Amino acid sequence: MRLYDFVVQADKPADEIPVKCDDDIVEAAWHPISELSKLELSPPTKARLQSLGYL
Repeated sequence: MRLYDFVVQADKPADEIPVKCDDDIVEAAWHPISELSKLELSPPTKARLQSLGYL
């Protein structure tokens, strides 16, 4: 299985940006950085967030 991680940078607050799922993404949600450590993350996503200083 191949896993992907996505980093999104936007010029608006997350609550003003609609989240839409397509193709193989069945669920998506915005999470505050302070909550990321509580989520079950794929190993590549966890490594990326750690490298960015978010975890």
